[in-house]
Amino acid sequence: MNNYRATSSSCPPPGKSNHVPLSPLSFLERAVRVHPNRTAVIEEDVTLSYRVFYQRCRQLGGALQALGVAPGEVVSTLGMNSKAMLEAHYGVPMAGGILNAINARLDGASVAFIMAHAETRVLIFDQSLRSIVATALSFLTTPAPVLMEIRDGSSDESSWKLPAPHDYESLVESATPCIPGLPEDENDRIALNYTSGTTGNPKGVIYSHRGAYLNALSNTLTLRMDDRTVYLWTLPMFHCNGWTHTWAVTAAGGTHVCMRRVEPARVLDMIHARGITHMAAAPIIMTMLLDRPEAATPLPHPVMLATGGAPPNSATIARMSALGFDVLHLYGMTETYGPSLVCQFQPEWSALTHEARAPPDPPGRGHPGYRTRCLEGPGHSRRRPCRWPLSGTSHAAWQHHHAGLHQKP
Repeated sequence: MNNYRATSSSCPPPGKSNHVPLSPLSFLERAVRVHPNRTAVIEEDVTLSYRVFYQRCRQLGGALQALGVAPGEVVSTLGMNSKAMLEAHYGVPMAGGILNAINARLDGASVAFIMAHAETRVLIFDQSLRSIVATALSFLTTPAPVLMEIRDGSSDESSWKLPAPHDYESLVESATPCIPGLPEDENDRIALNYTSGTTGNPKGVIYSHRGAYLNALSNTLTLRMDDRTVYLWTLPMFHCNGWTHTWAVTAAGGTHVCMRRVEPARVLDMIHARGITHMAAAPIIMTMLLDRPEAATPLPHPVMLATGGAPPNSATIARMSALGFDVLHLYGMTETYGPSLVCQFQPEWSALTHEARAPPDPPGRGHPGYRTRCLEGPGHSRRRPCRWPLSGTSHAAWQHHHAGLHQKP
């Protein structure tokens, strides 16, 4: 025990008895202890319990270690929403690696830049994206990563020659499970996410175990998730690690339902067939849903729908509400682990018209755990009182803001 005498204003220094590093890996460890037989993941006709999902994540971690991934090395993914992508969010950090989920809509040259800049050790990719991978490898001037291919049932693309990719499923099933644990330091890197690069080359934004843990819990609270949550993956997992919902749903003990391609008719069908309670999507997805003939029939139960970016207009909100969606508008960026501000519903709004309820741009309140600091304006460091809703570039500094930029001072 530490030789320490408490005073009225101090606490004992951190030690093994009073400090455990924060990491979203602990969410999965808890889920498998509390409800091992509950459904964790659904993809098409495949259903995984939390016990099986946890074991597969450990085996992925073991497979990566067997391929030579050392602590602190980057494992990139290039794929659509799938159980393999979800497993990477746990298996990669279990192996001590850093997860880099690359936007699957990028061209080969952009993917090559990201892999070179991130110093990718292993690339896990969908078979349907072979052409992009082949093009990216042709642009690389650095050593090519080890390849793991996810057989996703796409048409044969054998014409795209790749240097002997490992079969993801075979490698995971035959691997010796790694011994999972929490990081020594909660500020260690868990993920590396690249910005859009609209003003130059993309920048690699570093996420820490601590930041991912806090943001995931903020999302669990904000979206009112619990162990009855059934989350439909219409939001790409490569967008800020699915806004950290890849970890948030597990923290709640809910079920992940993976959808590789967003097809409006199928989304509505899945809500009925799978009992979907939560989803996240851009406003354009809402428009696509409302354009379907099936949208004339109200949903069998309410569905929380988180949307980001430009706020939906009042007419869209009114139609979505009539259909049975509870629309929540969020705002954020890559540097804040995805959405960080929320247009939180206020009881007095119930008496307002949908036009009057239209969310501001950006929405006005921070997630739980966020502390917003308002500055005088661009280039200023002097603080000022926050005025809601926040506007322009006057808001900065969050408790789980990104940990820095990769290969930047």
